[in-house]
Amino acid sequence: MKPALLLLFVAFLFSCGQKNEKALATKTVDIKEFYKDVPALYSSIKSENMYSGIVKDTFRIYSALPKGYDEKKKYPLVILLDANAYFEPFVAETKLATITADIPPIIITGIGYKDFWAMDSLRTRDYTSVVRKDEPGFGGSGKFARFINEELLPKLCKQYKVNPDTVILIGHSFGGVCTLHYLFDGYKNGKLNIQNFISASPPLEDDNRLLFEMENQAAASKNVLPFKLYLSKGTLDVDSGARSDALTDLQKQMLSHHYKKGKFKFIAYGNFEHLDAAMPGFMKGLSYIFEK
Repeated sequence: MKPALLLLFVAFLFSCGQKNEKALATKTVDIKEFYKDVPALYSSIKSENMYSGIVKDTFRIYSALPKGYDEKKKYPLVILLDANAYFEPFVAETKLATITADIPPIIITGIGYKDFWAMDSLRTRDYTSVVRKDEPGFGGSGKFARFINEELLPKLCKQYKVNPDTVILIGHSFGGVCTLHYLFDGYKNGKLNIQNFISASPPLEDDNRLLFEMENQAAASKNVLPFKLYLSKGTLDVDSGARSDALTDLQKQMLSHHYKKGKFKFIAYGNFEHLDAAMPGFMKGLSYIFEK
């Protein structure tokens, strides 16, 4: 190519590059602009004290309403356990999931305690069903379930416009155990005031695999009740060979019972530990609950 033509060709490429840069610049979206409406998707978090005559203690009840909350409509209701720890991050994640996933506007509530330290000491009382002789403060999940059914749910359904078919109980660790206790015990007794459950990182092997026996009793009742369950754990949430098999074992056991109206999904998150798996379990669980 002649020098003159080569210079013209280089100039042409340079000018095209400038035009492309300008074109790209006009399409650039400021990430702050993209997320500017995210905080407005839900109201600010509110909380109030609620005394339980059944548990004989005061709980802190947290709440956040979706943007444009309409008294003429009915909404799904989330009841989140360990709210002192998880309520704020759960609301934040739900805001993003409303944009990026198929999560409809929901009423978010949570059950907490006076403060984080009170939660840390009292959660075993409310979330476990077996009294431990060598460890005081365990074994009150029966009373806690009654608190939810007889005191909290009626209050929330009176206070908000709730779709009773899409009430969701969510918990992590012992909170995850509590959701399973509620499901299996309610199913056995023929009544589930809550039909949707998300259980993240429950220690399935605790109390000689009590949850396995509770599930057997639920299935043996021959009741036919609708429910939906999402159960998840991290693959690194393992401290013994028996524990590593518990998730698969419970899944196989439930599949063998052929629940006519029950749906469930078990997931193990690769390279996640006990605490890591909480929020992914919550949010993926929500997507599963609302899956059509």
